Parts: sequence; structure tokens; C-alpha cells
Amino acid sequence: MAPKIEFSLDNVWLGFGTLHGLARLESDAIVFEVQTQDNVFNVVKSPVSEIRLSFSDIEKASFSNGFFGFFASLTITGHSLAAMQNIPGAKQRSLTVDIARKARPEAREFVSQINLIISEQMLKRELNMPAAEMLPSQSSLHREDDRQRVH
Repeated sequence: MAPKIEFSLDNVWLGFGTLHGLARLESDAIVFEVQTQDNVFNVVKSPVSEIRLSFSDIEKASFSNGFFGFFASLTITGHSLAAMQNIPGAKQRSLTVDIARKARPEAREFVSQINLIISEQMLKRELNMPAAEMLPSQSSLHREDDRQRVH
């Protein structure tokens, strides 16, 4: 099962709102489900919107525990400004969101999966392989099976 993570981003709506979201991995993209809520009365909420970010538009993903393990965050950096323009809270080419303590293990796995997919896409481009020829999970399994047979 592909990892999903919950995240938040403070200081939206000119500081009067907080963005809450869920990110999940699909075969070709990260899908963000986001909703913004006001910080004043905690009553006004935006409709939930779904935003897709293709793996081909992502340069890298990283996870940071922050200062003394507080304030963990996940950062996704795009190849261009245009790639990130529809994602609320993105600045320049990056989106940095806060990760709750309970979601940190999932966030680390999420980042690992993103970077693995990006690396495999780059390798496929270098080798001129069709994109659908090898899925990330299949390639990892085959390499492990081959190592066990050799020994």
C-alpha cells in the first residue's frame, strides 16, 4: 500500500488560515487533498480540492526533523515555478509543510518512495526504456531475488 501522510501549513489567507491536507502517492503523481480553515473562529472552511503533481515535475523530496527534533517538515522541490504554481503554500519551486510527530515515520517512507520513483524515471530516460516497462516496486523485488539466487 502506498504511503499517505497528513500535513498542515500555517499562515495562509494572509495569516488568518491554516491549510490541512493529505498527500498520497499514485502511479504517476503525488495527489494532494487540501482544505483551508480560518484561524479566527475555526468555522470557515474552503471546499476540499485535489491537486496532482506529476513525478516528472519533481526534482527532489526531503524530510527534516528540525531544531532538536521539533517541527518536522517535508519539502518537495519542483523542476520549475510552473510545476508548483497550483499548489497552495508553494513558494518559488518548493512546498514545505509541517508534519505531526505521529506521522513522521510515514513521512520518511513517503520521501523515500518519491525519491526512488524519481531516480528510476531518470535511469529509464538515460537508458531509453519505456516508462511502463518496470514499476519501482517490481524493480526492487527483482534485484533482491537476484541477490539471493547468486549467494
